Amino acid sequence: MLTIYFQTVREAAAYQKLLATHTGEVETCESAEEGARLTLSASENSEHIISAMISFILLYKEPCLLHHIVANKFYFRDFDEQQQILNIVHSLMDGERKDVPGVRDLGPRETVLGAALSEFIREGLSFSLESFLMFRLKNYRNWLFRHVEAAIEEYKLEQEYQNFIDTLRHFLASRVNGCKELHILLKERFFVYDENMLQIQEAELEELIDPALISSIPMYVDTSILAPLVSISPGTLHVYTDSTDHGMVQTIQNIFQERVRVYGEGCFYHSKEGP
Repeated sequence: MLTIYFQTVREAAAYQKLLATHTGEVETCESAEEGARLTLSASENSEHIISAMISFILLYKEPCLLHHIVANKFYFRDFDEQQQILNIVHSLMDGERKDVPGVRDLGPRETVLGAALSEFIREGLSFSLESFLMFRLKNYRNWLFRHVEAAIEEYKLEQEYQNFIDTLRHFLASRVNGCKELHILLKERFFVYDENMLQIQEAELEELIDPALISSIPMYVDTSILAPLVSISPGTLHVYTDSTDHGMVQTIQNIFQERVRVYGEGCFYHSKEGP
């Protein structure tokens, strides 16, 4: 038989419930001197025991482990910051940010947990779940640490980006509109047209950059398109593109906000031809 000691009766009951979804049977839980004890047949149910334990750890133990890493390994103690970082961690773990370096090749945590449990679980074993989490899951803890580390880097980058956007918004708010509207076409690069749909050449755009913008912004500002647009401060920006997820398009939208109108690329040619 296999005996697992849990910290509380509630934890043991939660594991029982998860195990029952795999086996269809309800195991007997006994109160122990500290917490609760669950006795199982490892020889007959090892696969189900492991699957249920993976689910239990992910549901009931992982949130505390992640919070501990954020607060005590990286010293983020502010609640709001913790929540923002943990949200990024979960998006990384769910595969929503596939371009983030450092975690792409780590594999799913279920595999890491399954490997550790398969090596450990056997008939005749008696163990404390808390001790197992502490001493037998080094690879899993490292997996979590790496994801938190990557999430914090993403969080810092997002904070820097937001500071950049806020600074340019503030500069833009201090400007008088330099023209009623501009038209921006994105193909292999950005092309800028005035309100009469006449192209403004790159050299002209460069001359329109306000030196105060470059000197007053401590971060790098793209001089090919972003710096001229902020310097000109048009009342309305018409952006024509079939790539709405393009980084610079999103940055322009974030800075100019309600001034921006986005259309498909085909609309540009219709607008240029006129009615």
